[in-house]
Amino acid sequence: MNNKCNCQNCNCNPCSCNKKNIKKESNNKMKKLFLYGLILIFALAITGCDNDANNGEPLPEGIIKTELTVWGMTCGRCIANIERTVLAVDGVIEVEVDLRDDLVTILHKESLDIERIKEVITEQGYNIP
Repeated sequence: MNNKCNCQNCNCNPCSCNKKNIKKESNNKMKKLFLYGLILIFALAITGCDNDANNGEPLPEGIIKTELTVWGMTCGRCIANIERTVLAVDGVIEVEVDLRDDLVTILHKESLDIERIKEVITEQGYNIP
């Protein structure tokens, strides 16, 4: 009985050789998924992912749109962090982050103090000039 592996003319145990191949295939799949994810994040960041709730229509009464310049945003994680923390503020309806222009656009109730939103953003380590 031959316990030697025939792949690549090596002298390894067949079980360990198969494990190496499976691990290599798994690593390649993970690398591809990671790269696809990065491509998607960059595509969304570059295009600005314009998803305004009002689609250019007049805003409902009592709702205003505020644009803030925010420095220090560099990646998809920054976008998610700002969206998550700003949306958690009571009275915020929608948040859109544009990395290219260092801009955060917020739809919120008129009664909301914009200083509260600025405070939440700066607490996350970003700068508002």
